[in-house]
Amino acid sequence: MNISYFHGIVVGILVVVVIALVLRKNMDKGKEKPQYDERQLLARGRAYMWAFWSLLCYVALLGIAGEEMRIVQENILAFLMIGVCISCSVFGIYSVWNDAYVQVGRNSRGYMVLTAVLGAMNIVAAFMMTVGHISHGEVFPVSVIVNLMLGALMLAMSLTLFLKYRAERRGEEG
Repeated sequence: MNISYFHGIVVGILVVVVIALVLRKNMDKGKEKPQYDERQLLARGRAYMWAFWSLLCYVALLGIAGEEMRIVQENILAFLMIGVCISCSVFGIYSVWNDAYVQVGRNSRGYMVLTAVLGAMNIVAAFMMTVGHISHGEVFPVSVIVNLMLGALMLAMSLTLFLKYRAERRGEEG
């Protein structure tokens, strides 16, 4: 068994454990679940619109580039996943800046930590895959690029949550 394959399995198991712990902590037993208010629902609708348009533009550019670039043709699934990551990031960042990401009565710190941890884990996984392939004299696969992209976008989401949290704290103090 390849060592980078083993590292990928370990990172995958860690991601599942982290998500399970966060979900378990956030489950409300017998409590009424917080909902989004009307303003948040409208902002989320606009966020979905911008996410859709960003994905549509990315796929169009990918189609144009794919005609000329062999790497895109050979790894189309990986490049489409990058588009989905970009689209989800557009949705998340737009929602955060328009106060529609976190439900009424919830704190954004948990989401901030979760996205930072998942982003770091993806970057570590990409690094381990790269080291594994380079040590065997192979060219690293496009999946490394997907992990790097996903890690960077998760860290960008965490940074956005942090900046919004900090701006709200300054608004309360001032």
